[in-house]
Amino acid sequence: FERALDEGIAALPDAPAPLRAFFEAVERVPGWLDRARLERGAQACRLCGYVSSQVLRDGALMGGYQAAGLNRVLVLTGALEKGAGKRLAETSQWWLASTEPGGMARFAPGFKQALRVRLVHALVRRHVAALPAWDAARDGVPISQMGMAATQLAVSALFLIGVRSLGILLSGADGAAVMHLMRYSGWLMGIEED
Repeated sequence: FERALDEGIAALPDAPAPLRAFFEAVERVPGWLDRARLERGAQACRLCGYVSSQVLRDGALMGGYQAAGLNRVLVLTGALEKGAGKRLAETSQWWLASTEPGGMARFAPGFKQALRVRLVHALVRRHVAALPAWDAARDGVPISQMGMAATQLAVSALFLIGVRSLGILLSGADGAAVMHLMRYSGWLMGIEED
């Protein structure tokens, strides 16, 4: 996975079929992607400076911790009790990588971070689904599409509401660009288009 992430799937001629299919899918640029809007969205996020971290930490992340259904996975894995600081640091690292200039290009840090998040989610999904405490009939799929979409809305729409309410004047076009950036990041993380 890491070699394909760093060098591209073509560097692994003997890669297992599922790994090859995965990278071929994420390396294929979606028709709706606009690289100029990605850059504009990243620049708008950077222009918010320190306010970004306040809004994301206090609004998106802490607000998300109040959603019991989304946090069940964190509780069962112990990530909420003993790993909150690590999770905050990893989320901050993803944000910074995704919003740096060119950060979402194929071999750039934001692109790679998004795919690492996707891999971690897949591993956690598999682990939690096998736990006796997880009842699929009651709990659904661990790290579900709805949960991931809600998280992406928190780091896009809620982010925009938060920075604007704290006095950062972003234009409608800048806001749309931020949404575009987070849509692409979410797509890379495995949020289905529909």
